[in-house]
This record gives sequence, C-alpha cells and structure tokens, in this order.
Amino acid sequence: TFLWTTLVAIAGNLLYFLTAFLVEDVAGNGNSSAFWLLLTSRILSGVGCANTALTFAFVARTVTPEQRTKKMSLLSLVKVSGLAMGPGFNAITARIDVTLGQLKIDEYNSP
Repeated sequence: TFLWTTLVAIAGNLLYFLTAFLVEDVAGNGNSSAFWLLLTSRILSGVGCANTALTFAFVARTVTPEQRTKKMSLLSLVKVSGLAMGPGFNAITARIDVTLGQLKIDEYNSP
C-alpha cells in the first residue's frame, strides 16, 4: 500500500507538471480540460501524499517497543523538517526559467 500511494503521488505531481504541455491553451481562454487535468493531478497528489499515516502505522507495528519512541521521534523530525524546508525549496525553484527542446520549465510549472 505504501508503494502504491507513493506512485500515485509521483503520478499526480508529474501530471501537474505536464498539464501545460498536454493542453495548449492554459491561459484561461475557455479551455476547461486544463482545469480538469490540474484538479485531477492535485487530487492524485493529495491522495498519494496521505501515506504519512501508513508510515507511522508501519513503524508502530514493526519496531520493538524499546525503539519505538526513538523511531517515531525521528519520523516526526523528518516530517517537520520537510514542512519547514518546503517553502524555501519552492522559493529557489520559482526562479527557474529553462527550455529543454520543446519543454519549457518556468515559475508556473516548476517542481
């Protein structure tokens, strides 16, 4: 289950990134397919990223009681660190403006 949720999250993020290339008219000129692709991609990402509960349940089930507090604390530390560093990473990638062939990566579709 954990692997599947991770793959769903990756697929959702990839679809979000590629929406601008899959739909030619994303400037808001009445093209509703871009909206539905974006909505679908964000739903997939959200469902896939809901695996945090699975991770904590896996650790609680597989780790010995003596090590459980330490492992849960480390898991919480990693989660909070990711939440703290995410906006900083977003600020760095917001300045990207690269073209690779026909693939243009800019502030609107950067990871």
